[in-house]
Amino acid sequence: MPDSTTVARFLPLLRRYGRALTGSQASGDAYVVATLEALVADPSLIDGDCGPRVALYQLFTRIWNTIAVNSTSHASLVRPGEQIE
Repeated sequence: MPDSTTVARFLPLLRRYGRALTGSQASGDAYVVATLEALVADPSLIDGDCGPRVALYQLFTRIWNTIAVNSTSHASLVRPGEQIE
Protein backbone atom coordinates (compact mmCIF):
# COMPACT_ATOMS: atom_id res chain seq x y z
CA MET A 1 0.00 0.00 0.00
CA PRO A 2 1.40 3.38 -0.95
CA ASP A 3 1.48 6.01 1.76
CA SER A 4 -0.97 8.90 1.89
CA THR A 5 1.43 11.37 0.26
CA THR A 6 1.75 9.08 -2.75
CA VAL A 7 -2.03 8.79 -3.08
CA ALA A 8 -2.44 12.55 -2.53
CA ARG A 9 -0.14 13.24 -5.48
CA PHE A 10 -2.64 11.62 -7.83
CA LEU A 11 -5.84 13.15 -6.41
CA PRO A 12 -5.98 16.22 -8.69
CA LEU A 13 -5.78 14.02 -11.78
CA LEU A 14 -8.21 11.49 -10.34
CA ARG A 15 -10.68 14.30 -9.63
CA ARG A 16 -10.32 15.54 -13.20
CA TYR A 17 -10.94 12.00 -14.47
CA GLY A 18 -14.05 11.77 -12.29
CA ARG A 19 -15.38 15.09 -13.60
CA ALA A 20 -14.76 13.97 -17.19
CA LEU A 21 -16.71 10.74 -16.66
CA THR A 22 -19.64 12.22 -14.76
CA GLY A 23 -19.91 15.64 -16.34
CA SER A 24 -19.93 17.48 -13.02
CA GLN A 25 -17.46 18.30 -10.30
CA ALA A 26 -19.79 17.24 -7.48
CA SER A 27 -20.49 13.82 -8.98
CA GLY A 28 -16.87 13.23 -9.90
CA ASP A 29 -15.75 14.17 -6.41
CA ALA A 30 -18.33 11.80 -4.91
CA TYR A 31 -16.72 8.93 -6.81
CA VAL A 32 -13.27 10.04 -5.66
CA VAL A 33 -14.51 10.12 -2.06
CA ALA A 34 -15.96 6.62 -2.46
CA THR A 35 -12.62 5.47 -3.88
CA LEU A 36 -10.71 6.92 -0.93
CA GLU A 37 -13.18 5.45 1.57
CA ALA A 38 -12.78 2.02 0.00
CA LEU A 39 -9.01 2.43 0.13
CA VAL A 40 -9.07 3.37 3.83
CA ALA A 41 -11.33 0.40 4.59
CA ASP A 42 -9.10 -2.02 2.68
CA PRO A 43 -5.62 -0.73 1.78
CA SER A 44 -4.85 -3.94 -0.10
CA LEU A 45 -7.24 -2.82 -2.86
CA ILE A 46 -4.41 -1.01 -4.62
CA ASP A 47 -1.59 -3.41 -3.90
CA GLY A 48 -0.22 -4.72 -7.12
CA ASP A 49 2.51 -4.66 -9.69
CA CYS A 50 1.03 -1.87 -11.79
CA GLY A 51 2.07 1.00 -9.50
CA PRO A 52 0.00 3.25 -7.24
CA ARG A 53 -1.36 5.58 -9.93
CA VAL A 54 -2.72 2.83 -12.17
CA ALA A 55 -4.00 0.89 -9.15
CA LEU A 56 -5.86 3.97 -7.88
CA TYR A 57 -7.51 4.51 -11.27
CA GLN A 58 -8.41 0.81 -11.42
CA LEU A 59 -10.07 1.07 -8.00
CA PHE A 60 -11.97 4.19 -9.12
CA THR A 61 -13.13 2.33 -12.23
CA ARG A 62 -14.27 -0.69 -10.21
CA ILE A 63 -16.37 1.62 -8.05
CA TRP A 64 -17.68 3.43 -11.14
CA ASN A 65 -18.74 0.09 -12.64
CA THR A 66 -20.73 -0.90 -9.54
CA ILE A 67 -23.43 1.55 -10.64
CA ALA A 68 -25.55 -0.18 -13.28
CA VAL A 69 -26.16 2.89 -15.42
CA ASN A 70 -22.39 3.51 -15.69
CA SER A 71 -21.71 0.09 -17.14
CA THR A 72 -24.69 0.12 -19.53
CA SER A 73 -24.12 1.03 -23.15
CA HIS A 74 -26.04 4.12 -24.22
CA ALA A 75 -27.12 2.25 -27.34
CA SER A 76 -28.95 -0.28 -25.19
CA LEU A 77 -30.91 2.52 -23.51
CA VAL A 78 -32.50 3.54 -26.81
CA ARG A 79 -35.80 1.88 -27.68
CA PRO A 80 -36.07 0.20 -31.08
CA GLY A 81 -37.00 2.76 -33.74
CA GLU A 82 -35.95 5.71 -31.57
CA GLN A 83 -33.19 7.94 -32.87
CA ILE A 84 -30.31 9.31 -30.82
CA GLU A 85 -29.98 13.07 -31.07
